[in-house]
Amino acid sequence: MLDLADCANLDSAFAGWLIRLQRQVTGVGGKLKLSCCPVVCRQSLEVMGLDGLLTFGDVAFPADAREVSVAGFDEGSPDAIAFMLQAHDDLAGLSPENESEFSPIADLLRRELQKRIPSDG
Repeated sequence: MLDLADCANLDSAFAGWLIRLQRQVTGVGGKLKLSCCPVVCRQSLEVMGLDGLLTFGDVAFPADAREVSVAGFDEGSPDAIAFMLQAHDDLAGLSPENESEFSPIADLLRRELQKRIPSDG
């Protein structure tokens, strides 16, 4: 369960991360549920085509639930760019509409990442 009660808005990088998280959770037999998702965030997810992929509900965390921290990236670092690239590739793969919207961003990120990672020769 991912509590989004304090989420004021979300961007495509976060949406792409949700796709990856959903795949990881279902890959081990689990189910990801977004709890207390504000209307504005849910609308953003719907626009990006994730509403059919994600499960929403307004439920309290179980008493034995624990908070898990998620590491961040230094803005502009190769790791951050690679993360955003994967997120936009994942979003682009959801539908033809998303492909036309997010593939150009992924291409830009791919080029930026290539500039920041030294080549072997």
